[in-house]
Amino acid sequence: MWADSGYRGIERWVDTAGRDVKWTVAMAPGRWRLLDPEDVKWQRERAKSSVGAKGEHPFLYLKRHFGYRKGSLPGAKNTERIALLLGFSNLVDCGSLCDGA
Repeated sequence: MWADSGYRGIERWVDTAGRDVKWTVAMAPGRWRLLDPEDVKWQRERAKSSVGAKGEHPFLYLKRHFGYRKGSLPGAKNTERIALLLGFSNLVDCGSLCDGA
């Protein structure tokens, strides 16, 4: 499981009994800034943040471009709306990769 620095200590408070889970949690930003960029730990933290950024990128379109801040309707309508907006974000992302084609 990959997580950002907000999930430090998650292995202590999430019940993973009977599951083979390896937690990969990013270091706190203040501690990461103190590392030397040539250090292996710095490069490892950079890789963790890169994976996290790729996972969070579609939600940038949901929040900023389409204005979806929080659920406004009860039940399945929110799920349908999020699925539709994520589909639109794929189109926007593909359009920027394909030079508008």
